[in-house]
Amino acid sequence: MRSFKELRKTINETAAHAAYDMVGIRGRVGPQDGDNALDGTDINLSSLSNAAIARINTYLGALSAKPYIDPVSALKQAQGRLQMVGLDFHMDRDCAMRLSTQTEELLPLVRFGGVFGSDGTTYGTNHDDGITPMLGHGLALRVETNKLPNGLTQVHAMIVPNG
Repeated sequence: MRSFKELRKTINETAAHAAYDMVGIRGRVGPQDGDNALDGTDINLSSLSNAAIARINTYLGALSAKPYIDPVSALKQAQGRLQMVGLDFHMDRDCAMRLSTQTEELLPLVRFGGVFGSDGTTYGTNHDDGITPMLGHGLALRVETNKLPNGLTQVHAMIVPNG
């Protein structure tokens, strides 16, 4: 049977050796020359590159995989997810009414709430969507609704160029 002093000595030696390993060879998990991305496909979705828009559209396509009782609830879910990447659209009561009667709606998108203020070259105030200066055109959320025979509504949403 070991004594407490022997056990303590073994623990201290193991801890000292482990600390050396942490600094020396085993200090980092993952690639040494990059960030810790798992597969190298992590991208900034708020950059609005073609790949980022394709990923956002993939999510929106998955959102439309199930039918909804109320199409506005599907748009509220999409709006919450789009706000996580800095995109937003204005949806008011009139928009909800139009969605219940129309089959297609085009909702303009803004990035980070839009831009309001002076651009530094003029004394007036400017207002834009925060997307047009970056891409050269705006973006919109195209929403198509299809009423199913069982009374539910299928919602298809997709980000498309606007203007």
